[in-house]
Amino acid sequence: MTDAMNEPARDTSQLPLGRIYPVLRHASFADGAADGGNAALRDGGLYFEPYVGDMILVYAIDYPDRVAYLTRQDLRDADVYPAQMTEAAFANLAEKTDIARFEGNGVSFMVVVDGFYESSMVLNDAMWASVSERLDDEIVMIVPSRDVLVIAPRRETAEVDFLDSVRQDVLTNGTHQLSDLMYVWRDGRWQVFED
Repeated sequence: MTDAMNEPARDTSQLPLGRIYPVLRHASFADGAADGGNAALRDGGLYFEPYVGDMILVYAIDYPDRVAYLTRQDLRDADVYPAQMTEAAFANLAEKTDIARFEGNGVSFMVVVDGFYESSMVLNDAMWASVSERLDDEIVMIVPSRDVLVIAPRRETAEVDFLDSVRQDVLTNGTHQLSDLMYVWRDGRWQVFED
């Protein structure tokens, strides 16, 4: 699948709610749409919400050959309320969650989906509550790019250090960078990890 960054949604007379997914992007993604970027996204007002740290939540239509990010104008043109879009997007994300798998060394784990939606798994609060409970610890997480999501129990300091080195490497050498920060699952939500 190609990521047609900053491509506006097409045929907004009827938004294909069954193809809309919540996607995390770096906060600068919205700045790019506002301060230059793709004119159609900028002029239509990229629809986004702050999430945590340096990440924002945007919504994308997953077409067979591209991804198109939704704008406020798309919603107005289709007469779709943000709550309708959000409900559909998170229902669609549940299908991706069903195919997600954890791969790791028994201490740290990488979430694998399809190369595009790994970072969206951050949004599944029920999954992280369950993982935290099973590990009987807080979870430290990195999501330095859209396709790299790695976790480790907080008490495993060597693994947390390993996550930090992976984060630095992906931010320096990887593609589709996302968050510069590390996060911790605490009190039922992701928070910036400051240790």
